Amino acid sequence: MFTTDKITTIQIEKDKAGSYYPESFAKVHNGSLKYNRNKFNTSYNENKAILKEILDQGLTLSCTAGYIAGGCSKGTNYLKAVFCGKEWCENCGQDGSPVHLRRLGRWIPKADQFKNLGYLVITIPETARSFFKDKKSLSDFRTYIKRKLQRDGYDKGLIRYHYFGDCKSCKAEGCKFCRYTGINNKYHPHLNVILDSGYIKKSEFEKYAESFRSDLTKYFEKKTKLKGLEGNIHYSYVAGSNSAKKMHLLKYVTRSTHRNYVKEIADNLKGFRTTSCWGKFEHKVEVKTENSDLVNLTNGKCLCCGEKIKWDTGYYITDITTGEMKYKRTIIKPDKIPDKIKHLIAGYYIINQ
Repeated sequence: MFTTDKITTIQIEKDKAGSYYPESFAKVHNGSLKYNRNKFNTSYNENKAILKEILDQGLTLSCTAGYIAGGCSKGTNYLKAVFCGKEWCENCGQDGSPVHLRRLGRWIPKADQFKNLGYLVITIPETARSFFKDKKSLSDFRTYIKRKLQRDGYDKGLIRYHYFGDCKSCKAEGCKFCRYTGINNKYHPHLNVILDSGYIKKSEFEKYAESFRSDLTKYFEKKTKLKGLEGNIHYSYVAGSNSAKKMHLLKYVTRSTHRNYVKEIADNLKGFRTTSCWGKFEHKVEVKTENSDLVNLTNGKCLCCGEKIKWDTGYYITDITTGEMKYKRTIIKPDKIPDKIKHLIAGYYIINQ
């Protein structure tokens, strides 16, 4: 797609189950020394500005494995940085990081299809949490919640796990006890669900919640053999006309919470998909806000012509001796981003002709 003597290629192998990058990638950046990233920062806007300035200078983050090339049919070429994506990474785990922004960019056009944003939080009871520390149990619980909500008339929704709660000492502001992450290290899995739902009278919701808790008690008893367990259920909503509160909610739900590394959880959930959705969403992307570039790029739409960006997604190869299928992707790995390649947002670059 372009030529430069500063760029070489490497091959990163991936199995069919999902991505794997060395844990050593998840550490502080190698950018300008005037930035101190030894501590997390809970400010979305500040982090977004700091990390963008680093990438604007053509510097990389330490967890950057390389870049994937892409382009539209009309000849506009792009690069997309590949980050480790670990929630405890001092780059990727930050509020306002490129990974957080990409996650947000994929959700905005879906949330825009809801008249109002109903926000449902379902917490696994503390005595049951030891039974929900692996991919299968967490996936089963999420599927159960999805299907129940579908039966209750919610034909589509957005859903994401938070694995840890806010630090109570600093109320998520960041302090020495939580290593300035705003998050504690006590396992506290809960599902954040965004639905097309608005105001619900308190009496009506309590009636619904009572039935919901009863169903959860039966579910937890079946999975743990423990009786009398009730999942905590909380509901709030944001009117569709309130764009500021809507964005605040989306930023909050899509943030990382496993910031204080817990090896057991990290090992057990390796490759687990924390974020998902259900139902039919329109694929047309039309966002006319300050986030339009982010939304278009994360959803594969060229900024110059609106055509689809085709990314180098790699290919499968077969080991002729074992018959094993492996995935290979060509990753572009420059020592420094050349001047003709301009950083746009969230680790997406445009290649100026």
